[in-house]
Amino acid sequence: MPEGDTVHKLARVLRTELVERAIVSSTIDGTAMHEWVGAEVDDVFAIGKHLFIVIGDRVLRTHLGMHGKWVRARSERSVGGRRAPSVTLSTTDVTFACLAAKEVELLDLRGQRFRAWKRRLGPDLSVEGVAVEAIPGRARSLLPSHAPIVDVLLDQRIASGIGNVYKSEALHLEHRSPREMLRAFADDELFALFHRAHRLLRSNLRGGPRRTRLPRPNHTALRDEDDSVLWVYGRGGEPCFRCESIIDYARMGAGNRGTWWCARCQPGRVE
Repeated sequence: MPEGDTVHKLARVLRTELVERAIVSSTIDGTAMHEWVGAEVDDVFAIGKHLFIVIGDRVLRTHLGMHGKWVRARSERSVGGRRAPSVTLSTTDVTFACLAAKEVELLDLRGQRFRAWKRRLGPDLSVEGVAVEAIPGRARSLLPSHAPIVDVLLDQRIASGIGNVYKSEALHLEHRSPREMLRAFADDELFALFHRAHRLLRSNLRGGPRRTRLPRPNHTALRDEDDSVLWVYGRGGEPCFRCESIIDYARMGAGNRGTWWCARCQPGRVE
């Protein structure tokens, strides 16, 4: 599932492959972008789960959602599927295609909407030195005290980059119930929760599978017989690694998003 770490790694690859390369062909939702032929890609960057590609005075914004992905293809014609790719970008050396994106938008680099997007998105938790200390205040200014904590974590206006994986994993590692409300968290506890997500995102910016269960000191691998790299996400019905209670699963919050947790390790303070 693409979350902030995935999109930042993707931006790094696309930046290396595309920046200062001339476009030979491109499409957006199946429509050819003839005006880009011969133009160079000026920049590729990520903010949270949003990818931005700058070409001249235009900015292409994509948000992959739950099912979108970018792939390297042999050519535009080689990208299969019933639906047209959300985006294709080809240089003389490479073709990249974005498939099944949740959102695709073309913006003016100097326009109000592009500036509004950058203002709207909260501190990017995948970035080193991000101001996590500002996040509790943002949360309380943007959401009511009765907001479910699962919605607080996923609200990209508060902080950018957290999706379902890091939502469930951060709550588990901080021993907090996903059924709690914003008002149950003091500022230092809210800071700790988002700082945990920040550390997890940063630790997964390298290659390899996403991992939240880290090797223990002086060991090169996890000692548990189960070699799962995640604590609770996707493990409904399986035993908790800490207490062996069965991991719970439910859809929660305004978006009815899947959540995994251990009720024994994460009792929380439910009102």
